[in-house]
Amino acid sequence: MTDPNPVAPKIAELGQKVRRIIAQGERQPANIDGPKTENQIRPEAAQPAQPFNRQRHTRNFIIFLQSLAIIALVAVAYGARKDLKAERETNAFLTSRPAPKGLSLSEVSQWRAQCGYLVGSHKSKAVDAFGVPTVDGSAVDFMMWLPSPKTGGRQISASLSHDWIVSVTVEPKPEEFLDFVTVMQKAEDFTFSGLWGAFVVTKKDGSAVLTYAIERDGLNFASIEFR
Repeated sequence: MTDPNPVAPKIAELGQKVRRIIAQGERQPANIDGPKTENQIRPEAAQPAQPFNRQRHTRNFIIFLQSLAIIALVAVAYGARKDLKAERETNAFLTSRPAPKGLSLSEVSQWRAQCGYLVGSHKSKAVDAFGVPTVDGSAVDFMMWLPSPKTGGRQISASLSHDWIVSVTVEPKPEEFLDFVTVMQKAEDFTFSGLWGAFVVTKKDGSAVLTYAIERDGLNFASIEFR
């Protein structure tokens, strides 16, 4: 004999399952027709999103802008400090640098009496006069002394031949210069030639050679070589 109400047993079965779920304290409805979904397995994933807090986000954005402003101020202050330091160093250099001093041809020629007299002497005599050379290239016939009280504040170098001095070259101090026009006033005593970015003025008797560096601002006195 057929059951006049075939749905009743299923309703009763569903009621039993619901009572078991309530008894076990579950908050999520059971998936009666199949396995549980991911949200049912992990209830925390199904939690609703937090509402947008405009006030909190505005406060965080203002703090971020303030941080950027502080970093920018520190960078500007650091850059200004470096510029000030560089300016002070430049001013100190300019104020400590001696004023330019023009030389006459006779004054430059007198350097022979200070060091040019060594031409024809043994190299040991130059060591006695100027001390141990800054660069001792005796093996390649060259010696050099940086500016010092013994050299009169000028750089001096000597060319050698078998340990004997054949020429002495003197470079002026940074503030010293010999105007080329001054040399031209005695043009009859010299011969003139160009060599590798330099203008060479040689005394006709071969005893001295003046070298001028060719630079953007003109001819600058570089050295005199006594022979």
